[in-house]
Amino acid sequence: MLPQHADVKEQENWGTIAITRVIYPIAFVATPGFLLVLMVFFISRAFSNSLGAGVRSFSAVLLPLMVLGLMRTFQRDRLRRAERFNNTLVFSLTLLVGILVMELLTIAPTGVPLAELVLSGSFSVLLFSHAALPQNKDKAMFYYFGMILGFLSYVVVLGFPSLPR
Repeated sequence: MLPQHADVKEQENWGTIAITRVIYPIAFVATPGFLLVLMVFFISRAFSNSLGAGVRSFSAVLLPLMVLGLMRTFQRDRLRRAERFNNTLVFSLTLLVGILVMELLTIAPTGVPLAELVLSGSFSVLLFSHAALPQNKDKAMFYYFGMILGFLSYVVVLGFPSLPR
């Protein structure tokens, strides 16, 4: 066990301060923010095509969020089970989700607002982690970092996807 003064030195370490005060907040805000911007983009574009397409797109965004709301209200015990998930598994799955979200953006519209469903589902996963793990913010950060690292990895390797019209 480290002496107590070692903990103080680690807390004063500029690298630790930068990670906890800059990197964590960026991941915590940028990840859902990026998903929100994309959802608004797809809904706006759908409404510019037609009222029916816009309503369908908006409904696709609301669907996963409403399911999460229902689960939060009536299935709290199941949400609390998120504490038991292995951190490596959570990180790996959300990393994969982040990569798949970026790839999904390249798919031409099929009539079903698939992009909106997946974006909202991903956003719901982040809300889920925040709601299910209120006392364990470090565990919730595995969801956020997994997803944002998936987005960034995709962009680094393949570039930002060109959005279909």
